[in-house]
Amino acid sequence: MLSLSVILITKNEGRNLEDCLASLSEIAQEIIIVDSTSDDQTLDIAKKYGAIISIPNDWPGFGPQKNRALALASKDWVLSLDADERLTKELRSEIKIVLSRPEAHCYSIPRSSWYCGRFMKHSGWSPDYVDRLFKRGTARFSDNLVHERLIPEGRVKKLKSPMLHYSFMNFSQVLQKVDRYSTDSANQAFTKNKKSSLSKAVLHGFWTFIRIYFLKLGFLDGPQGLALAIKCRRQLLSLFKDLANARKKFIMIISLIVATYNRPDALNLVLQSLENQTDKKFEVIIADDGSEDDTRCLINEFKSNSSLSITHAWHEDLGFRLVAVRNLATKQSDGDYLIFLDGDCAVQPDFIARHRVLAEPNHMVTGGRILLDEKLTNHLLKIGKWDFESFKRNLLIYRLSGQINKILAFYIKLGNFSWRNYPDFVWRRIKGCNLACWKKDIV
Repeated sequence: MLSLSVILITKNEGRNLEDCLASLSEIAQEIIIVDSTSDDQTLDIAKKYGAIISIPNDWPGFGPQKNRALALASKDWVLSLDADERLTKELRSEIKIVLSRPEAHCYSIPRSSWYCGRFMKHSGWSPDYVDRLFKRGTARFSDNLVHERLIPEGRVKKLKSPMLHYSFMNFSQVLQKVDRYSTDSANQAFTKNKKSSLSKAVLHGFWTFIRIYFLKLGFLDGPQGLALAIKCRRQLLSLFKDLANARKKFIMIISLIVATYNRPDALNLVLQSLENQTDKKFEVIIADDGSEDDTRCLINEFKSNSSLSITHAWHEDLGFRLVAVRNLATKQSDGDYLIFLDGDCAVQPDFIARHRVLAEPNHMVTGGRILLDEKLTNHLLKIGKWDFESFKRNLLIYRLSGQINKILAFYIKLGNFSWRNYPDFVWRRIKGCNLACWKKDIV
C-alpha cells in the first residue's frame, strides 16, 4: 500500500484538532501542520500525535498557506483536511483501497456538514464534493486568500463514503466567520479590481437567499436551512460593504508622463488642462527629449505657482529619443499606475478620473484623441489659456467647419464593461499619445 501524508493548516483549533487527528488512525504515515501562532492547546495536541509542525511568521492567505503544508509532505499520496473535519471508519477503509490500487491521480470526497444542530441534507450543502486526496506532485492549491481550491492534474474520481464536517456548532461561530471571511474576501476581490454598489449588494443578497432556501430546498432543512440562507445573504452583504471600504482606503497613485520637445506653447495648455482635473491624486512627470531653456522656464513657473506635483525629466538633445526619455521619466515616477500623454494633447477635466476607473490589473488602456486643424490649433495657442467649457460650447461649430475630426467622444462616455477588453493584441489600436498601464507590468 502506498504511503500517505495528511496536511492541515491551523489557528487556535484546540476544540477540533484532537477529534480530527484521532480519526486518522491506521492510514496516516505522516501528519503535517502549518500553524498560525496558535495560543491555545493546538500545538500540544499536534505534538501528541507526532505531527511535523511549521510556524511561519506571516499569513499569506488560505491557498498559499496550504501550499506551504503541501511542500513539507514527503509520502506518496496527500490528504488535505481542515481541523473541523473527521474521517469515518468507512472512509478510512475506502482510502486504504485507493492507496492499494489507485485508478486516478486525484479523488473527490463527499462531505456531510453539521450546521448548528443537524447535518444538512439540502441548501446546496449536500452532496458537497471536495478534491482532497491526490498523488503528491500532481496538484497544488490556488493562491486565493479565501475559498481556495485544489488544482489537480488529470482525471478526478469520486469516493462514496463521506467525511464529517463540523463547520458550525452554534450561531456565535456563524457570525464570527461571516465577519472574518467577508473581510478577507473583500480584500481578494479588491486586488482583482472588482466593483461594489448598494444596488448590486441588495440584488445579489436577495438572489442568494432565494437560491439557497427555495431552489436548493433549504426549507427542508428546517430552522437551520432558514438560518443558513440568511447567513449567506448577510455574508454577501458584508462582502460588498467591506469591498467598498477597501476601495476607500486604497488610493491608487497615478503618474502622468507628458512627452515634449520644444513646444512650450502647447505644453502650457496641457499643464493648464491638468490643473483643472476633478481627480487631484496624481503627479506629473515631464519627459523632455532635450528642449531648450524656454521649456525649462515654463515648467519652473508652473512648479512655483501651481498645485500640481511636477518633475522635469530631461536629457540631452541627441535626436529623436522618445522611448529613452519616457523610460527616464518612468524611473523617476512614484506612481502605481502610469499614463502616457503627448505634450500637445490637452485633456478633459475628467481625464484622470476616467483612467482611474478603467485601470485593471494585467491590462493596458489605450485611449483616443481628437485632432484639431492648423487654424484652430494656432488660435488656441495664440490665446494661451485653456478654457475647456468655452471650447466645448463651440464643438458643433468646430465639427461642421471641419476644424475637429470627431465630436461624439465628448458626449458619449461608456461604462467599464467586459466588451472593452480586446481578445487579441493589435498594434494599430495602440496610441502612445494616450496610453496607460501598471508600472509593475513594464518595469
